[in-house]
Amino acid sequence: MNKIKAFIKLILIKLSLRHPSRGIKVSNEQRAYILLGYKNPSIDTFIETGTYKGDMVEMMKHHFKKIYSIEFYDELYQKAKDRFLDDAHVKIIHGDSANKLKKILSGGGYNTKTCSLLA
Repeated sequence: MNKIKAFIKLILIKLSLRHPSRGIKVSNEQRAYILLGYKNPSIDTFIETGTYKGDMVEMMKHHFKKIYSIEFYDELYQKAKDRFLDDAHVKIIHGDSANKLKKILSGGGYNTKTCSLLA
Protein backbone atom coordinates (compact mmCIF):
# COMPACT_ATOMS: atom_id res chain seq x y z
CA MET A 1 0.00 0.00 0.00
CA ASN A 2 2.87 2.38 0.74
CA LYS A 3 4.18 1.91 -2.82
CA ILE A 4 0.79 2.92 -4.22
CA LYS A 5 0.64 6.03 -2.02
CA ALA A 6 4.17 6.98 -3.03
CA PHE A 7 3.32 6.48 -6.72
CA ILE A 8 0.22 8.71 -6.48
CA LYS A 9 2.20 11.35 -4.58
CA LEU A 10 4.91 11.27 -7.26
CA ILE A 11 2.36 11.75 -10.06
CA LEU A 12 0.70 14.65 -8.24
CA ILE A 13 4.04 16.31 -7.59
CA LYS A 14 5.07 15.94 -11.25
CA LEU A 15 1.84 17.64 -12.29
CA SER A 16 2.31 20.37 -9.68
CA LEU A 17 -0.78 19.20 -7.80
CA ARG A 18 -1.37 18.32 -4.20
CA HIS A 19 -3.43 15.51 -2.76
CA PRO A 20 -7.19 16.38 -2.64
CA SER A 21 -7.28 15.85 1.14
CA ARG A 22 -5.03 18.92 1.43
CA GLY A 23 -7.84 21.07 0.05
CA ILE A 24 -6.81 21.20 -3.62
CA LYS A 25 -9.24 19.53 -5.98
CA VAL A 26 -7.95 17.46 -8.89
CA SER A 27 -10.21 18.15 -11.89
CA ASN A 28 -11.60 15.49 -14.23
CA GLU A 29 -9.28 16.78 -16.95
CA GLN A 30 -6.27 16.30 -14.69
CA ARG A 31 -7.45 12.82 -13.66
CA ALA A 32 -7.95 11.90 -17.34
CA TYR A 33 -4.47 13.18 -18.18
CA ILE A 34 -2.96 11.04 -15.43
CA LEU A 35 -4.94 7.95 -16.46
CA LEU A 36 -4.08 8.24 -20.13
CA GLY A 37 -0.44 9.01 -19.38
CA TYR A 38 -0.05 5.66 -17.64
CA LYS A 39 -2.46 3.63 -19.81
CA ASN A 40 -1.14 0.29 -20.95
CA PRO A 41 -1.89 -0.14 -24.69
CA SER A 42 -3.30 -3.63 -24.02
CA ILE A 43 -6.04 -2.18 -21.79
CA ASP A 44 -9.14 -1.78 -23.91
CA THR A 45 -11.92 -1.50 -21.31
CA PHE A 46 -12.58 1.36 -18.88
CA ILE A 47 -14.81 0.93 -15.81
CA GLU A 48 -16.00 3.85 -13.72
CA THR A 49 -18.11 3.89 -10.57
CA GLY A 50 -20.17 7.02 -10.05
CA THR A 51 -21.00 8.36 -13.51
CA TYR A 52 -22.40 11.66 -12.21
CA LYS A 53 -22.81 13.78 -15.37
CA GLY A 54 -20.62 11.53 -17.54
CA ASP A 55 -17.74 13.95 -18.06
CA MET A 56 -15.04 11.32 -17.42
CA VAL A 57 -16.77 8.90 -19.81
CA GLU A 58 -16.81 11.66 -22.41
CA MET A 59 -13.06 12.20 -22.02
CA MET A 60 -12.29 8.47 -22.16
CA LYS A 61 -14.63 7.32 -24.91
CA HIS A 62 -12.09 7.80 -27.72
CA HIS A 63 -9.35 5.92 -25.85
CA PHE A 64 -11.08 2.63 -24.98
CA LYS A 65 -12.97 0.05 -27.03
CA LYS A 66 -15.52 -0.54 -24.25
CA ILE A 67 -16.61 1.68 -21.35
CA TYR A 68 -18.82 0.73 -18.40
CA SER A 69 -19.97 3.37 -15.94
CA ILE A 70 -22.19 2.63 -12.95
CA GLU A 71 -24.56 5.26 -11.53
CA PHE A 72 -26.77 4.74 -8.48
CA TYR A 73 -29.11 7.73 -8.69
CA ASP A 74 -32.05 7.44 -11.08
CA GLU A 75 -31.92 10.95 -12.53
CA LEU A 76 -28.14 10.97 -13.07
CA TYR A 77 -28.32 7.49 -14.61
CA GLN A 78 -31.03 8.54 -17.09
CA LYS A 79 -29.20 11.72 -18.09
CA ALA A 80 -25.95 9.83 -18.67
CA LYS A 81 -27.73 7.06 -20.56
CA ASP A 82 -29.34 9.66 -22.83
CA ARG A 83 -26.03 11.49 -23.27
CA PHE A 84 -24.25 8.36 -24.58
CA LEU A 85 -27.15 6.87 -26.51
CA ASP A 86 -25.24 7.13 -29.81
CA ASP A 87 -22.01 5.64 -28.41
CA ALA A 88 -22.47 1.88 -28.81
CA HIS A 89 -19.27 1.07 -26.93
CA VAL A 90 -20.39 2.99 -23.82
CA LYS A 91 -22.67 1.18 -21.37
CA ILE A 92 -24.20 3.16 -18.52
CA ILE A 93 -25.36 0.77 -15.81
CA HIS A 94 -27.97 1.63 -13.19
CA GLY A 95 -27.45 0.37 -9.67
CA ASP A 96 -25.16 0.03 -6.69
CA SER A 97 -21.48 -0.17 -7.63
CA ALA A 98 -20.82 -2.75 -4.92
CA ASN A 99 -23.12 -5.20 -6.71
CA LYS A 100 -22.73 -4.17 -10.35
CA LEU A 101 -18.94 -4.00 -10.23
CA LYS A 102 -18.73 -7.62 -9.07
CA LYS A 103 -20.89 -8.65 -12.01
CA ILE A 104 -18.79 -6.70 -14.51
CA LEU A 105 -15.48 -7.99 -13.18
CA SER A 106 -16.69 -11.59 -13.00
CA GLY A 107 -17.65 -11.51 -16.66
CA GLY A 108 -21.42 -11.51 -16.04
CA GLY A 109 -22.23 -10.81 -19.67
CA TYR A 110 -19.56 -8.14 -19.98
CA ASN A 111 -16.26 -8.36 -21.87
CA THR A 112 -13.53 -7.18 -19.51
CA LYS A 113 -10.42 -9.20 -20.33
CA THR A 114 -8.18 -6.18 -19.85
CA CYS A 115 -9.52 -3.16 -18.07
CA SER A 116 -8.75 0.02 -16.16
CA LEU A 117 -10.90 0.91 -13.19
CA LEU A 118 -11.70 4.36 -11.88
CA ALA A 119 -13.66 4.42 -8.67
